[in-house]
Amino acid sequence: MGRSEVPPRHGGGKELERLELFSDAVFAIAITLLVLELKVPEAEAVRAAGGLGKALIGEIPRFYAYFIGFILIGNYWILHHRMFRYLRRCDEGLVALNLLLLLFVAFLPFPVALFGAWRRDPVGIGGYILSMAATGASLNLLWGYAVARRRLVAPDLDDRMVRFMWFRTAVVPLVFMVSLPFAFVSPLWMTFSLGALAPILRFFGRRLERAARAAESPAVEPPMPAPAPRSVG
Repeated sequence: MGRSEVPPRHGGGKELERLELFSDAVFAIAITLLVLELKVPEAEAVRAAGGLGKALIGEIPRFYAYFIGFILIGNYWILHHRMFRYLRRCDEGLVALNLLLLLFVAFLPFPVALFGAWRRDPVGIGGYILSMAATGASLNLLWGYAVARRRLVAPDLDDRMVRFMWFRTAVVPLVFMVSLPFAFVSPLWMTFSLGALAPILRFFGRRLERAARAAESPAVEPPMPAPAPRSVG
């Protein structure tokens, strides 16, 4: 079997399965808790705003924080799920680093709520950025531990897939950390700049993504030529 034909399947037994199921539960709880910060406006708030529509408009920052938080936690879950497809073994180091990741994931609803309530405050935005960056960095650390010297993955895992996962797990925390100083210069601009993550991922990751897809696709052998018909006579 060639390098590009490594099947993305579990091979670590029940240890990996239990670890992934536990992680999925933490991700699911964290992403569900985000919605608890979206509350129906009270009657007094509606009257003070001059109507339900205006009161809901005032809640737009909370909705924005919810959607951005949902997308980023969902992105981290997708990467975690994809990462576990390539793991073949489990050890104590993987368990410890996975727990570190889940520590940050379980904490994320708090900075998301803080960001929604204090979107113009540098401390609120900075806490949000640091929490999201720490979550992505821990995911990157988890992947780095697994692929170092092919410790927990198949020895013939394609290098293109390794590089693609390196990029996907590193780019979000890097972008967040680069943008952190802007939280103290222009918090309002920083709030909207978070939406630039998707095009950045798409632009810089396109070539790596194509290579990774090629690595996942088994090589197709050319069909054997049909034998020439025998002449009778």
